[in-house]
Amino acid sequence: MDGYDTLAAFSIPANVSATLSLCQSPPCAGEVKACTTSLEGTVRSAMDMLGADKDGGGVWVVTSTVLRGGLPQ
Repeated sequence: MDGYDTLAAFSIPANVSATLSLCQSPPCAGEVKACTTSLEGTVRSAMDMLGADKDGGGVWVVTSTVLRGGLPQ
């Protein structure tokens, strides 16, 4: 059973097939490509591309919260 048969067997949408094809294709000139399969893999790949571990630095996670009533006027 190839990958496309597997997608059909599990009723996975066709756009997933297109995404997998793009992921498996070679990168364009100058493109850095990483096809990850988990959130952790995506974060690690982004950190590697940014050079976050090379200088002993890291990645800072930043979020913001808007109060339920909205921003002050």
